[in-house]
Amino acid sequence: MNTDEKAAPEDTGYYRYEVIGDCTLRTSATGTVKTVQCRRVPVRGITLTVGIFFDGTGNNRANSDDLRMAYAHCAGLVGEERARACAKYEEHAREGLGNASWQGGITNISRLNDLYKSDTVLGEDQMAAQVKVYVSGIGTANGESDSMLGKALGSSLIRQFEGVVTKTDEALEEIASALNVFIGRNRDKVAIAKVQFDVFGFSRGAAAARHFANRVMNQDAEIAAAIDKGLDLTGHHGKAAGE
Repeated sequence: MNTDEKAAPEDTGYYRYEVIGDCTLRTSATGTVKTVQCRRVPVRGITLTVGIFFDGTGNNRANSDDLRMAYAHCAGLVGEERARACAKYEEHAREGLGNASWQGGITNISRLNDLYKSDTVLGEDQMAAQVKVYVSGIGTANGESDSMLGKALGSSLIRQFEGVVTKTDEALEEIASALNVFIGRNRDKVAIAKVQFDVFGFSRGAAAARHFANRVMNQDAEIAAAIDKGLDLTGHHGKAAGE
């Protein structure tokens, strides 16, 4: 074989599809037909693990980070300028059960999320990858006051309670987003052999973690839909709702 020729890719059993030809468009009296020619290109099949971190009741790192940053910004302001810039945060800084998530510190779940390795662009021989998702605690929502009934009961009777079941639904939105970023950067390099989950939780976040794990075990259609949406319909070869 000529040394300048490239060896044919090894057949891995996993493929991506590459458009070839000029994708001819033909119009006739009976209608319009577009012919698209594709070829299968062997790629690596990888295991993609999604780490999900459910924080505890009343914990929300977006809110607490916002308040800390606001105080840092407001420290150098005075008078009306400070009042205008920081009015929202002054309200959340007051004592009150509805402000607990704004006044909280960094939690262990948040720390675990930060320490969990997340892959963006894969190495040439990498056969496994990870992405991660943080879900705020029961009774909290980003940028909002806390729900007292949600924190007290953990109920998802209405979405505004931000209860246990609601948090597992919110996780689906974050999963789809994280997968979409990953596949956008690696679409031409790999196929997804399977999707699996590492699930962590504290306090009622642990209840949300167990509920999410049960949904995976039962092959919940909404989880399967979130995975398909996140992978931008490129598909995967494992269980529809992961494992």
